[in-house]
Order: sequence, then structure tokens, then C-alpha cells
Amino acid sequence: MSLLTLYKGNRVPSVPGSSKGIGMLQKVPKAVKAASLKARQKRCRLRQRAGVMVVPVEIDGQVLDLLIKMGWVTEADAGSREKVGQAIGQRLARSAIL
Repeated sequence: MSLLTLYKGNRVPSVPGSSKGIGMLQKVPKAVKAASLKARQKRCRLRQRAGVMVVPVEIDGQVLDLLIKMGWVTEADAGSREKVGQAIGQRLARSAIL
């Protein structure tokens, strides 16, 4: 069973072997948060202009395994939120046409 870990908020995993220890979480610097906020806002405006709606979807390891078995997403791309989201969105769009 594959596991997909998605990090939310302003915390990211630390580098293994760092002084904080393996698996500890470190805060993201404010400059990085501000840049990512501006990028998210820009993407949101672009989607609104294009008439695209973004809906949060929770998936677990079983769903991810199903996506891989059906060929919707490759195993290499299974850890990418963007690639998994695109694969689900493409399949939904395709099913709406049929």
C-alpha cells in the first residue's frame, strides 16, 4: 500500500540529520510564506478568469493505489499533489463529456 503524505500549513519536514533531529518540523521563513501566498493568489485569479473551480479532495493510500492501477497517475508522480490533482481533474472533465 502506498502512502501519500501531504504537508499543510506553514510547516515542512526537517532535513534528516539536522540538529533538530529526523522527523522534526521546522517553521517556514516569512519571506517564503509571502512568496507562496502571492503565487497562490495569482493562480486563484487565473483560475477564476478561466472559469475553473478548485475543490479540495481527501484521498488515502487505497485511492492513490487505485489511481496508479488504473493508469491515471504514474507511480513516480504519485507523491506530487499537482500531478494527482491534474489526473483526477482530467478524468472528471472527460467523464462530463461522455
